[in-house]
Amino acid sequence: MNRKKAVIANHFLCIILNETESITSHLVIKNCDYLQRWRFAILDVITVTNNRLNTSK
Repeated sequence: MNRKKAVIANHFLCIILNETESITSHLVIKNCDYLQRWRFAILDVITVTNNRLNTSK
């Protein structure tokens, strides 16, 4: 994967993660497990990408 594309993709994923966090904090509905699972999945992708970027310097 192109390093620059990975950095840009990670940046957008961080933005999505922040936006969904603000959405979930405003939702009073208890049943937003699916949104939390999406957030954890996005966080996993960000973490893996960061690890790969850090090791491929």
